[in-house]
Amino acid sequence: TNSRGVAIFFYNNCEFEIHSEYKDENGNYVILDATVEDVPLLLINIYGPNSDTPNFYASLMDKIVDCLNTQYIITGSDFNLVMDKDLDSMNYKHLNYPQARIEVLKLIETLSLVDIFRQNAPNLRRKTWRRKKPIKQARLYYFLISKTLMNREPHFKFENSYRSDHSPIGLSCKFNDF
Repeated sequence: TNSRGVAIFFYNNCEFEIHSEYKDENGNYVILDATVEDVPLLLINIYGPNSDTPNFYASLMDKIVDCLNTQYIITGSDFNLVMDKDLDSMNYKHLNYPQARIEVLKLIETLSLVDIFRQNAPNLRRKTWRRKKPIKQARLYYFLISKTLMNREPHFKFENSYRSDHSPIGLSCKFNDF
């Protein structure tokens, strides 16, 4: 249906091998244990529920820990929640999904992840979702990466949206000199 789904794509010229794959039957996440350009990675794409569902993130954490056999993690996520109400939302009366947010923050701390956008732009206000009437905006999309990946020159990018209320984001990391 049009309500959810996640995927992980690789460029045609990218060398990769997928060792194992884990998918949520509802289309809320995919986890790949892979080697990309000779670098072992745990790649995770998450589409968070549109409700305050902390048990989703707690069970996801258990699944990630079960899969964890590498020091490098890259998580691309539409958490459907705001991490910082002041910086990441506009016209929100309250912090949305506060219990789920607590579980996401635990996931970030336990896995030693970094919000690469916030790392590079601590006070910049950018949004990835918007509604016109009444006007409401939020940054719901995140790339969370292992702190150990900071030496791979990660670069975060907001893309322009076209005919959508969502704006895509991009991440690149330098795995080799080419």
